[in-house]
Amino acid sequence: MPPIDRRTLLRFAAAASGMIAVGGTMAACTSPAATLPGGVVHLDYWSWWGGFSNVVDIWNAHNPGVQVTATTIPGGTSGGYQKVFSALNAGAAPDLAQLENYQIPAFLIEDGLVDLSPHGGTAIVDKLVPWQADAVQFAGGIYGVPVDGGPLVSYYRRDRYEELGLTVPTTWAEYAETARAVRAADPKSYIEAFPLNDPEILLSLMSQAGGKWVSVEDDTWVVDIASEASTEVARFWGGLVGEGLLDTRRPPWATSWFSGLQDGTVLGWTAASWAGPIIQGNDPDKADAWAVAPMPQWPALNSASARTATQGGSSSVVLRGSQHPVESLAFATWLATDPEAIDAMTKFCGIGWSSAQGHYDTQLTERSAYFSNEHVVAEYAASSALVPNDWTWWPTVLTSRNHFADTLAAAPKTGDGFVAALREVQLRTVADLRNKGLNVRSAT
Repeated sequence: MPPIDRRTLLRFAAAASGMIAVGGTMAACTSPAATLPGGVVHLDYWSWWGGFSNVVDIWNAHNPGVQVTATTIPGGTSGGYQKVFSALNAGAAPDLAQLENYQIPAFLIEDGLVDLSPHGGTAIVDKLVPWQADAVQFAGGIYGVPVDGGPLVSYYRRDRYEELGLTVPTTWAEYAETARAVRAADPKSYIEAFPLNDPEILLSLMSQAGGKWVSVEDDTWVVDIASEASTEVARFWGGLVGEGLLDTRRPPWATSWFSGLQDGTVLGWTAASWAGPIIQGNDPDKADAWAVAPMPQWPALNSASARTATQGGSSSVVLRGSQHPVESLAFATWLATDPEAIDAMTKFCGIGWSSAQGHYDTQLTERSAYFSNEHVVAEYAASSALVPNDWTWWPTVLTSRNHFADTLAAAPKTGDGFVAALREVQLRTVADLRNKGLNVRSAT
């Protein structure tokens, strides 16, 4: 993600009318230092990771002087973010919280995050995968420690591909032809399902194609949602839906979709590294039925080099008002980079791909007994290496995603219909940013 300059961040604060005050007013509402008897520092970490307390127990056993309490909150968009915002406004926020990376700008415009740079945060950057480290850096500051991400790959039913005489597509054009071949060979089956009510995967696919929904020039947010690359992706997927080549009746996460993965009528899933355990857990007896391949490419849009994308990813952030930013950073660094912590986060919390640089190097030659004896970790690592760093999150991401879901639901299920929906999101996002008092212009 290109750096956002300090003037833009100052406009964040200036635009935050009715939100948390900055400067001296903020100091008046900070929580008192939480120190236990005997000088032990107490930190509170709010997250929705299941099993997170098991990971915290490991830290606490090794660090008697800094004790962490794991507090479970609802998932971010299910009430968790609102709970954190409310705590910030009340001056009762915890020291640390889990934030999805796309939500960091929304907290920045509320002046809700601590810049970790003065507290030793710059030392963490070189320990992290570059595209993950980049996601938390703004205006020369570091506003979180990435925990995980989700490089995209293609999961597919190897047995069904062989049965139908199909070849794994390497380009999206080949993917479309394969989708047609699946429907022709078995009208009950689809190459994969498509979620009309959740456009998150489309944002990732547009990023892979070179789309940049929002960027920053000086102190201005530049909205380019309907760019050539994003428009091409919208037209492509809308066209597949319009042809009836994707299963829209059984969208991902529906019970019927899980059944489709099991019985092979849904032949694949373009998804992140965290999806592998979900597939295996859904159908543990299908060893050798599934395989993993690189996601298809857009040679016409990215002729110079291959690109992938990421879906998902969370960071530990230190919230404004914490009296222990140094200790909070120490815990966040341990959580993201210590091998014991990463293994525990994988085991208990199901993180998809650690942000720690080189963590998986010793696993690249390992084969997966479930995924057709393939080098699955190596596939994830290859995808991670191709994730670009030219995508910028903006303060109204959630609203833009909601706009996209609404416009897709109302649009004709055709390529042109999806493009029209994209252009409407462009207009609405410009208006949303302008309503926050930010400098904004439309690139298209």
